Amino acid sequence: IHKVMKKILPLALLFIFTAMYSFAQKTIIRNETAEIAGGTHPASLVTLENAELEKVEKAFSSYLKKQKGKQEKSDGLIFQDNAMVKDISPDTIDIYAAFKSSGKDVTIIMAVNRNGHFINNELGSARGVEELLYEFVVDFRKEQASEELEIVEKALNAMEKNHEKLVDSTEDLKKENEEMKQKISDNEAVIKENQEKISKSKAELNTQQELVKSKSAALKSIE
Repeated sequence: IHKVMKKILPLALLFIFTAMYSFAQKTIIRNETAEIAGGTHPASLVTLENAELEKVEKAFSSYLKKQKGKQEKSDGLIFQDNAMVKDISPDTIDIYAAFKSSGKDVTIIMAVNRNGHFINNELGSARGVEELLYEFVVDFRKEQASEELEIVEKALNAMEKNHEKLVDSTEDLKKENEEMKQKISDNEAVIKENQEKISKSKAELNTQQELVKSKSAALKSIE
């Protein structure tokens, strides 16, 4: 039990702190210029903490597919051709997405081409671009937090079961001790009673031995 607890507790604490850290993060979209789509263009960037690069790429790819259009992937770059996002434009747009991993963090770099011009929300005139990335990040973080919660809940469940086993085992030992105490008490009473019987039996035994000697002598004296 103790070995299991030693394995479970550090894992549970790790994910508890990770989950707390994740919940503490506010989603901030950065409007910058970045190297993407064959040049330096206005782009929207966001960093996901404690995330896996492959998982982020896969999730963002699925997210962009929901915006319709045709998707192409090449060397870590996702290109969503002729996507439809009404909050950005009534016409089709092209979306480019690149990903950079640094330690446990993953940064998404998204560039949107609308009518031949790359745009972001730096001037506050393309809020839909920012919201497109923001909605993905919020959904991704919720899924991430949900998975972390499931892990710590499983760890908690295992810890609770082991705690119950420890409590039950301790109560069983206490019960055994009480039974042993009673058994000792009972045995001591029987021992005391037997000692009295032994003394009486010893006296009777001596009397009987003397009687046997007397009878044996009487037998031998007959002529």
